[in-house]
Amino acid sequence: MIANDINCESSAGTEVASCLDSFVSEVVDGLTETEMSSEQVESIAAEGKAVISTVTECVDELATETDRLGQDMQNRGASDAEDRKRIRELEDALDRQTDDTEAVEPDSPDTAPTPDPDKTTPQSSLEQVVALPESVADGELSSNQQRARFVAQDVAQYASKAPAGFVLSSGDIATVLRAGTDCKGHTETVTRVMEFLDDLGGGGVKIVKRRGTRRIVFKPAVVDRLTELASKSHRGDGARETQPLVV
Repeated sequence: MIANDINCESSAGTEVASCLDSFVSEVVDGLTETEMSSEQVESIAAEGKAVISTVTECVDELATETDRLGQDMQNRGASDAEDRKRIRELEDALDRQTDDTEAVEPDSPDTAPTPDPDKTTPQSSLEQVVALPESVADGELSSNQQRARFVAQDVAQYASKAPAGFVLSSGDIATVLRAGTDCKGHTETVTRVMEFLDDLGGGGVKIVKRRGTRRIVFKPAVVDRLTELASKSHRGDGARETQPLVV
């Protein structure tokens, strides 16, 4: 049999090779009974063998790629679960920090706290993350969470203004990350950053897909608060250098 000379690494490749081998063998046997010369028959047999080898290699490569994608999906699921756990822990820590700050009692029951017109109160987990001092953010946030925070701090500069709010495409975010972080702007990293912005931003931040391109939309009020909170978070750590968006 022709397939005996072919090394098939996967069961799928072996099955395909066996089917093709049977077909080619039948063709060769049929041609042998005709007036075709033995040289012509051997040439056709050799070509059939080459086809079997090529198809088997393709099937083996496809099986290997399928296994790899399955493993990637498994790893991605575990990574997503870990990220969700970190987000919950961070939200709980931020909530406790806020509760401790608000637990200061007034001097007397009749004394109401005086509102601070310059104080911007975070209204989402993303705003709480942006309000963190750099020293705290560096120690508490994962790499992609820090990248999402970096983007959120200067949305007003990087995003395009639209009726729905401030809009950043996946390409815009890749450019921002390449310009201002150690990120290379790979598609998977950009996707994770967009998902963090969406998850942490609550109802004020949303991922949409238009004309085949994923975009993230920030409500104007959210951008105003993010800008103010980012400014205040850097007053104690020194101003952060804003990177220009180069398209």
